[in-house]
Amino acid sequence: MADKSFLDWPFFEERHRELSEALEHWAVRRLSSIDHADTDAACRDLVARLGQGGWLEHAPPRTASSTCAACA
Repeated sequence: MADKSFLDWPFFEERHRELSEALEHWAVRRLSSIDHADTDAACRDLVARLGQGGWLEHAPPRTASSTCAACA
């Protein structure tokens, strides 16, 4: 079990702790079958599964200041 003591920091709220717990439970069920033999394919699979699970909705939006040539 990963150290989650950072969730006790004053700027995290109960909703953050609940989100962390929900993501951990989801990940245990949905990510254990990822094949890590091909790193690029594993990364694509991971991001696809996170998107399908709705978890990317919690990521900050992509902005012009956050883009880079490698990410485009």
